[in-house]
Amino acid sequence: MLTLPEPLSAIFPIFLGAVKSWWWVAPVFLLWPSFIFMYLWWRRQKYDATLKRIVLEIKMPKEVLRPIKVMENAFAGFHAIHDVFTWREVWMEGNFLLTIALEIVSIEGQVHFYIRTPKQFRGIIESNIYAQYPEAEISEVPDYAKNVPQDIPNKDWEMWGTDEINTKPDPYPIKTYPKFESETQTKEEKRIDPWPVSWKVCLSWDRENKCGFKLLPSPSEEKKNG
Repeated sequence: MLTLPEPLSAIFPIFLGAVKSWWWVAPVFLLWPSFIFMYLWWRRQKYDATLKRIVLEIKMPKEVLRPIKVMENAFAGFHAIHDVFTWREVWMEGNFLLTIALEIVSIEGQVHFYIRTPKQFRGIIESNIYAQYPEAEISEVPDYAKNVPQDIPNKDWEMWGTDEINTKPDPYPIKTYPKFESETQTKEEKRIDPWPVSWKVCLSWDRENKCGFKLLPSPSEEKKNG
């Protein structure tokens, strides 16, 4: 029969008693991160259900001679949707940083520009777009996505999609365009569409097909060092 050395034989009952009394501590530590994640997800889902979202259509004049760079000013203005929350707002009310969606959609052979946003941001979006494009027309429209069946793919509908990611840190894809666009360009140069090939493909489809591109900008959260 295997026997423990005398020092261990004295300690082992104490250790076994501690395990029997405190066994539940280990699962708490292991499951705590999952509990926090699920709790925040639940609170945010409840808060999200209280929000009203709308779709704004942006109609631009046939000729826009403003430089492409002015759109960056509009994006900078959209940063006003950023908010800072208290502990209670985050953990008790489920508040989180809201975002908007910029969408370019081809429907029945026509290109539409949409902004999907929480209703409380409508004033921020309209003021910033009108500041850069005074001739633009902005109106609230029904959500076109509701015309798409929810059970696709099916016998009548097929769908294909992909995600595009930045190959460099966030600022680079936007900050590189001054190399090919400036205030001193001629009017003809400013008419050049940087996306002609992509949209010619979409517009070449028949009227039953739909094509769309969605950009999801969100205010960056400041990180303090130290």
